[in-house]
Formats: sequence, C-alpha cells, structure tokens
Amino acid sequence: MKRIIAGCFIYFAFLIVTLPASFLDSIFSHYSGGALRVTNAQGTLWHGSATLGINGVDAGRYAWKIRLLELMLGRLHVAFDSGADIVLKPAGLEMKHVSVELPASALSLLGKELASIRPSGLLKIRSDEFAFSKHSSGTLTADWENAASPLSNVNPLGSYRVTVNGEGEALRISLDTLKGPLRLTGSGLWSDKSGFRFNGTGESAEPGISGLLRIAGRDMGGGKYALRVP
Repeated sequence: MKRIIAGCFIYFAFLIVTLPASFLDSIFSHYSGGALRVTNAQGTLWHGSATLGINGVDAGRYAWKIRLLELMLGRLHVAFDSGADIVLKPAGLEMKHVSVELPASALSLLGKELASIRPSGLLKIRSDEFAFSKHSSGTLTADWENAASPLSNVNPLGSYRVTVNGEGEALRISLDTLKGPLRLTGSGLWSDKSGFRFNGTGESAEPGISGLLRIAGRDMGGGKYALRVP
C-alpha cells in the first residue's frame, strides 16, 4: 500500500511539474471573463514564455520562471526575463524592477465604469520597489499616454499619471495631468479599514469632451466635474 501511495504521489507531482505553459490560458480566461488570453505558449507553467492578449489586443510577450522552492514555503515568486520580480505571499504582494507597457484597454479590467468608456492608448506601469501589505512601502506609477475614448469627440484626451505610495497600512493615490485638453486631478486613500476614497476634478474647454465628463462625474458648472469614489 505504501508503494502505491508513493507511486501516486510521484505521478501527480510529475504531472504538476510538467504542466504546459498553455495551461495559463484557461486560468486567465476563466477569471477575467475571457478578457485575458495566453497564446503561443512555450515551456512549462513553471518556466516558460507566452504572448498576453487583453481584450483581443496583443500586450507583449513575456518569459518567466517560478521559484519552486519558495512555493513550498508559501511564497509565489515569479521572476521575469526582463528583470522584474513579483512575490505573492499571505502577508501581501511585493514587486521589484517592474517596467511594463500594456494597451490601455487593460483599464477595463478595473471595473465597469472604466470599461464603459472603452479606453484606448498606452499604459506604462513602473516601480523600482513596491510592497502592498500591512506594511506597504515604495512607489508605483501608471502613465496613461494618448488616452482616448470613442465616447469623446476629441481624441486624444491627454496623458495622465497615477502615483501610488505605500504608507504602512494605507496606500496614498494621486492623479495628475501630463498634457492634453482634458485636465484631471485628484487624490485618494485606500486602507483595509475604510476602503478606497478618492476626490478629484475633471475639466475641459472643449465642448466635445463634455459628454464623457457627464458620465464620469457630477457637473459643478463652468466645465468642471467632480470625480468621487465612492
């Protein structure tokens, strides 16, 4: 009996270790409602490469290696060929040397509100070091360049930067406009106790942008709209 159990264990361990990288497609597709797809996969789930697709748009090719020994210690450590490191553990998430460019359609994954404006443009995410946990630290920036939406008669709307700073048990978020006819500014705070709160404004002298602003916020007059969450 012991030999049978040992044989079954070795067999299942072999199956897990040799899972093809293409297995990620079923995982990503299931949990994103089909928005994320993995194609042209090579290698295994633990050491492979593949092309990421977001809402049908090519988001680049990535090569990775999962540290199996750390997985046994309860840490999911993914090292990318680009030099980026992402570690997921019970206490939170850590990332280092992250520099990635994605189609702005990836923003639609953050909620129905963003999905409704059908965002386009380029999303650049950067962080030398960032930790999200009860002891959050570091800085992460996300630039939305040449932002556009089919709901606006004026495109591109501009370029914008969201900066996230880890401050212990909270994350402080700021929104700034880098350029463009639509001016967006704001700040917010996230914590496990109070959730996410954000206050900002959007304004433009372009009449063709007013329709989009009406969807995004409350009219304050003078072409200015209040952006609040919740």
